[in-house]
Amino acid sequence: MKELDVLKQLGLKDGELEEILGFQVSYDEKYTVFNVLSDISPRRLVGSKAQGWRVVLNGDTQSYKNNLNLTLKLPPNNPFKINGQKFFHRGHILAKEFYSFIKDERKEGFIKNHDKNGFIQFSVANMQQEKKDNTFRKSQAFYENKITEYLKIGNGKVCYEVKVLFYNKEDKIPIGTKISFKTIENNNNQKALEDCMGCNHIFIPNFDEDFDLSQIPGYVGSEDYREFYHMGYSDEHKKCFNNVAIPNKDGKVYDKYGNQVFYSVSATINDRIKEGIFLNVDEAVVSFGEGAELSVVPFTEQKLSEIPIRKNYYPSRNTKKNTSAVFFSWDAIEKLDGFAMTGLKKQETLIDAFRALNWVSKE
Repeated sequence: MKELDVLKQLGLKDGELEEILGFQVSYDEKYTVFNVLSDISPRRLVGSKAQGWRVVLNGDTQSYKNNLNLTLKLPPNNPFKINGQKFFHRGHILAKEFYSFIKDERKEGFIKNHDKNGFIQFSVANMQQEKKDNTFRKSQAFYENKITEYLKIGNGKVCYEVKVLFYNKEDKIPIGTKISFKTIENNNNQKALEDCMGCNHIFIPNFDEDFDLSQIPGYVGSEDYREFYHMGYSDEHKKCFNNVAIPNKDGKVYDKYGNQVFYSVSATINDRIKEGIFLNVDEAVVSFGEGAELSVVPFTEQKLSEIPIRKNYYPSRNTKKNTSAVFFSWDAIEKLDGFAMTGLKKQETLIDAFRALNWVSKE
């Protein structure tokens, strides 16, 4: 997406982003992210606001675990996108994954406080999506995951700063997240995090190009987006969502063209990866468990040829949870509670596995 289009969807005029950040920026169109240049500081925009954290993340501190989910109220109309994510997320300024790398457990009360650590964030700015055609958005999670991987190697100490930025201190929704980090001590690989990551000072814009305000009567451009960030979501935005997933009563999902959508899902559970194909993302969450880290790739029947070919496909059902899935090994079925192949048999093609589960019509 072009830089001017991103700025328009943030409700900004040319030059205002740098005034809010306090730094000059260089836009990376390939990844829809801004690299922050620390050498020149323009004047700050009067009335803007920054809110966030500066912490030391220690790779030797990984023992403390807790539920750090937020209870922030989301917009009442929050449809699912085709990619399986809802449009709006409860964004964490400081990622909950980082809490185990912070020694001071007294910070828990602040990190769980949505006034201090929560904000309304578009899911595409929050969660990392799969790479497609060698281009994809680098989300907040992209950087958080890289930092987590670095620290999990052992040792390593990183000074990490994260802030959400508001055009005006009275705004309901921030325009994005600024992240910077610097290695204090190298990890066990004897590498500095900056050497692994390249740019260590970035701004992730909080927008979704599928949230299109041009569908509002009387649309005038960036001013309408400025109003959205200032006042928040309202009923007039109901018709502004594009690429929405359309479910039916049988759990099947369709795109706006009437094509059925399927979901290839991999889950990281206890550092092991499990894979399957599901009718919808909700069934994948139920099957793998709420705490599983999911990677989701949607596809239509017309795109079946793009799915890697497996030796066999194992259609199965979970009668306890009223879900179904196609797995790629018998071992995967055995290790997931409730799944069985009663009345089913392995198939040589994916489409035949779909037909066995009545996901698509039989020839």
